[in-house]
Amino acid sequence: MSAGVFRVKHHLARTSKDDEPYISVPEEVKIGMLNLLVGAQQAKPFQKKLECNAQIQKEAVSGASNIFKKSRSSAPVTLNTILKKNLREEACLDICTATYNNGIPFNFVNSDDFKKMCELIAKHGLGFKTPSYHKCRVKCLKQKYDMIMAVVETHKALRKNWMHDNN
Repeated sequence: MSAGVFRVKHHLARTSKDDEPYISVPEEVKIGMLNLLVGAQQAKPFQKKLECNAQIQKEAVSGASNIFKKSRSSAPVTLNTILKKNLREEACLDICTATYNNGIPFNFVNSDDFKKMCELIAKHGLGFKTPSYHKCRVKCLKQKYDMIMAVVETHKALRKNWMHDNN
């Protein structure tokens, strides 16, 4: 089922809102869904009134209690913060461009590997030199392979010990 809850409720209530209603819905389900929809419609204005009244009361209370308080201003905007914001925007745009141009899936930016990579590049600071094609394809790949094979070997040894202990 790909419809949302709102549409399903209207289907079951046979209101024919946005789509055709379900024909084979039992009468008790239809009545129950109609009651839910009507109740929700009646509760909306009441909820808005409650939110409005709560906001007015909050403003009245905060206004009365803040008479003698000094207002705190936010941190002053410096040239450095403006430059950092612009630099971050430029970096984000370049990361996205590289992602688009190289066909990297968008969820890569949510991965822990990507976050760790960005942190290490930032920790290095200015002048970070990217790895060459050869370094990625040969040296780093060999290092990663060796690390994985070491883990596999320890798992094999543990499995062998476990099998030996259970026999």
